[in-house]
Amino acid sequence: MLVPVLSGIMEDTGKRMTGDGSTNGIGTKLKVATAMGQFRSIGTDLLALCANDIAARGAEPLMFSSHHSCCQLDAQQALEVGLRGLGV
Repeated sequence: MLVPVLSGIMEDTGKRMTGDGSTNGIGTKLKVATAMGQFRSIGTDLLALCANDIAARGAEPLMFSSHHSCCQLDAQQALEVGLRGLGV
């Protein structure tokens, strides 16, 4: 059974294994990116924020799951943030 331990860390009580997860938002970076018309770095920043959060807790990042949330989707912007910014 997975049991939440602390800040995204999950412990499998049956196997004595742990997992860690992190999620972040870009906050005001989107305003700067919009003003500059440059969205590519946002994806890289999000990946780094999540990986750093996990590493700070002594874990090793094993996977990344992206989620793009917005009020109105701009396909070109989403492409820049996701595929090009994350190098997918």
